[in-house]
Amino acid sequence: MPKVTCSLCDAPVDGRSLRSPQKLENRIIDLIKADRPEWEGKRGICPTCLEQYRAKKFVGYLEAEYRKLSEIERSSDCSGESCWSGWCLTPGWSRGTPLIHTPSFS
Repeated sequence: MPKVTCSLCDAPVDGRSLRSPQKLENRIIDLIKADRPEWEGKRGICPTCLEQYRAKKFVGYLEAEYRKLSEIERSSDCSGESCWSGWCLTPGWSRGTPLIHTPSFS
């Protein structure tokens, strides 16, 4: 099969390995367009670029969850009492010390 270029990185790849823009997740397309506003999505992207954007999507999810957890920790005024989702704060916890959760079986 002849080599074609990735529409993002211009790397020559086997045409069968390109992922069609029509088959990409909307979130992946949004990330690509945020980085490359000029990208028209007319040609496919190579496996390397696809994996980079999948990783970027996953990191975005992790960052969003981290922000949510940080907000919960900042707004929590409990000190050893049940905190959220059946988990308890470690005895002796106070603001400024790391949260270590242990399961509550009560």
